[in-house]
Amino acid sequence: AFEKFEKGTIFLKNQVETKDEMIDMKKIDPGVVLPFMKREKFKAHSGTDSQKWYRTKKRYLVHYKEDYEPYVVVHKNKNLPPFWEHFTGFGRNKLQWIEELYISGFQFIVVPDTFVLHKSHKQYGLRKLRPFIADEYVSRFQNYLEKTYGKTMRAVEP
Repeated sequence: AFEKFEKGTIFLKNQVETKDEMIDMKKIDPGVVLPFMKREKFKAHSGTDSQKWYRTKKRYLVHYKEDYEPYVVVHKNKNLPPFWEHFTGFGRNKLQWIEELYISGFQFIVVPDTFVLHKSHKQYGLRKLRPFIADEYVSRFQNYLEKTYGKTMRAVEP
């Protein structure tokens, strides 16, 4: 996932439609398209290795690390874990689902000619983290992972 900048503010007019267009835009101005939240939350998309994505024409496996938050496309089936209902709105809902996908055995593969250009939702006031989210994650969600899969991220990280 990427964000498109102009003079410090995100904009989405003149959409980038292909990987080649994005690479050409970066040649003209390297700061106009950056990996999503690279400045604010580096871990969220660092696992994707955007520099590798720019160069490759082949799919590649990504090794999951805590707080990795890729945009994903999955086939909906009975093996997909549900979203943890207590993380509705903003705050760990996507992070927990990606973490549970990993814990349950899913792998993350980057597709070389596919990308998302993120549209910011900061201006809508949706990014306010509720104070109970950290406690929910540490106590209830981690206990759920332990009970369901017999492990948590703390048990599988090197």
